[in-house]
Amino acid sequence: MATRTILVAALLLVVPAALGQTPAPFQGITVTNYQCYDCVKDAAGNPQKVRAIFIESPSVVENPKAAERARELGLASSNCNDPALALPECFVAENWNSGWVGSLSKIIFDNLGVEVIAMTQANFTLNSSAVYSGGSSYTRCVWEIRVDGADICVGDFWETNERRRIAPFTSSFDLDTMRLLSMPGGGEGFKVKNFLNIFIPLEDTVWAVTVAMFFVTSFLMWFVEQGTGGEDFDYEDSLSSQTYRQLQGCCKSLYLTLLGMVSAAPCHAPVTWPGRLITLGYAFMLYITVASYTANLASTMITPSVVNGKIKSLADLGAKGTNLCLLEAMAPLIDENIVPADQIVGFGWYGPMLEYMYSGKCDGAVIGKTEYQTHVLGQAVAFPVCTDPRDPLNQADCQDPTMEPEIIDLSCNDGCENAPDMDRADCPESCPHYRKYCDILEVVDGNFELAIGIGMPVSNALQDYVSAWIVPLKLDRTVARLRTQFVDEAAPDVCNQGSGESVPLEVEDMAGIFFFSAVIMCIGLVFYVFEVFLCRPKVTVDENHMDGVQTDEKGGAGGASKAG
Repeated sequence: MATRTILVAALLLVVPAALGQTPAPFQGITVTNYQCYDCVKDAAGNPQKVRAIFIESPSVVENPKAAERARELGLASSNCNDPALALPECFVAENWNSGWVGSLSKIIFDNLGVEVIAMTQANFTLNSSAVYSGGSSYTRCVWEIRVDGADICVGDFWETNERRRIAPFTSSFDLDTMRLLSMPGGGEGFKVKNFLNIFIPLEDTVWAVTVAMFFVTSFLMWFVEQGTGGEDFDYEDSLSSQTYRQLQGCCKSLYLTLLGMVSAAPCHAPVTWPGRLITLGYAFMLYITVASYTANLASTMITPSVVNGKIKSLADLGAKGTNLCLLEAMAPLIDENIVPADQIVGFGWYGPMLEYMYSGKCDGAVIGKTEYQTHVLGQAVAFPVCTDPRDPLNQADCQDPTMEPEIIDLSCNDGCENAPDMDRADCPESCPHYRKYCDILEVVDGNFELAIGIGMPVSNALQDYVSAWIVPLKLDRTVARLRTQFVDEAAPDVCNQGSGESVPLEVEDMAGIFFFSAVIMCIGLVFYVFEVFLCRPKVTVDENHMDGVQTDEKGGAGGASKAG
């Protein structure tokens, strides 16, 4: 309790000061080049004071000094967004120098030579709460620009139409591509259509043309090779019926053509040049068709785990009538004809949203690329979630002020209690949430394409200055370098979802191969029975010579009289 009292007392010296320092509108000289150094001055020629609200987010905007101080005090976090518990380090501009957007803003502020007054969500004003009652701290910060509570909000803000109508934005410095997520779902079980899975790699029209080529090739080979004495048709002279010889010749040519397809090589043995050229053309078709089929087979039958979720697409979720979790600012971007508004559950931040889906209350969720890397692939974050059953949405803060939210620590950096060398997966008591979001799957939906520009809401006076520096920092790849440093390298894929690792094939995937192979073999057995009992002449055995002699039903020797 003593520690808490000291923190509150220290904060009283910090927050009011930050709230009270309201700089006058920029009154510097007129400039023609906004991409300038140390050029933003006030009327007295001193560095212009800029009120910046830093929206803290893992890998995006971070305050390492406040986090370090919180650990020294034994606190779960720096509480920078809590007016009663925020540490003094939260309100020092130089401390907000980490995260890819935080580092970008520091470069811009240093270049412009402004004096930054650091603020957080703890400094949100009553003026903004009077015009916005939603749960998004990002939209609330946009309103702070509108009501003159701040000059710029530092974070990865989506430039939505709604926010653009509220306040100006800087030039876009990134594009946030959305991912559709789901939890693992039960299999559909075996269906008759599983027999046709082996035909999925090629479209129906391709199969139709391929089958037509089989018949054309088999007929042309029989037509040019019949009667030439080639081994493909060397049986013809032994057959009595001309019609039967032609029919069996066509059938054998078709058999050799199909055999060439399944063996990936022509099986005819032409003896004429026309036949050889036809075989060459057929071999070329075989080469391309078999190579294309094999390549597509690897991506359709050996499927990655991302297709095994509760939903197959956004339209599938809408048709099922289940919930879609997303940040409330994104709700207007979802087509109500696909997912009705009553199926959308809005959140203020990604952590509670993912926990809500993980608990089974949403079948799908939409997430940005940075948070997909840090929360799902990298499992490198910790965030608060209200677990009070009376709280309907499990947001970051409980509606009941007497209830404390639970910290969902996916990385468990502190390790196992009393056993720091133990694998954190083996101590659920100390790390109950360790990498649990590795079960979350990305849904591959070809019709779901959603990308939103990222910028920062800013006052009219500061807009041109900040935007003028964003453009060159994008062109020289400073923005890309910072993102790689603080996102991709800081939160590598620990779940191996991004590697496209395959899962074992199941019986349903291979059913078509077994089925059609068995059907062809059964047809062979039917032909065997037909030949044995209906077509082949009976065979008798000469007891003196033990030579098999064909006889007809009247006992006469086939083709010759029995001697003596």
